[in-house]
Amino acid sequence: MESKIREFLKLLELQKDLYSQLLDLSEQKKMAITQSSLDELDKIVRAEQLLLIKASDLERRRKKATDEISKVTDISSAELSLRKIGEIAPDHLKAEIMDLHSELSVLLDKQVKINEINRRLLESRIEYINFMISTSSPDADASNKYGSAGEDKRVIKQNSNIIDQKV
Repeated sequence: MESKIREFLKLLELQKDLYSQLLDLSEQKKMAITQSSLDELDKIVRAEQLLLIKASDLERRRKKATDEISKVTDISSAELSLRKIGEIAPDHLKAEIMDLHSELSVLLDKQVKINEINRRLLESRIEYINFMISTSSPDADASNKYGSAGEDKRVIKQNSNIIDQKV
């Protein structure tokens, strides 16, 4: 069981490093958004996508390691949280597991906060762009000269007057 827990910890350590890289990119993204640097933002998003692909692979491998621990301990995979693994691990691994749990929690908390900041920054930029578009362009209805049937809406159609009709 110890070898399976060590493999699990190795994968978590790799995930922690990857999440740390994602957090750094999120900080860079914040700067790119505030500086309106679209080229830099594009580079950051591409780098994030590559890291997310790696994260997905690591998560798949971590779940597989959790399943292997589950088989050895007769505890379902769904119940095997990091805390639970810390409880059943040999004493000399418990501190390492709890430290890793703490580090991951801090990283993920920071990531959530920076994601919220970036979301708000992007929303404010979008609102500004929409405002600028709406104030710099004429009314949408006024610029639309044609109706749905293709007729020119600018032409004023006059109804026939009584004098024009045959009596």
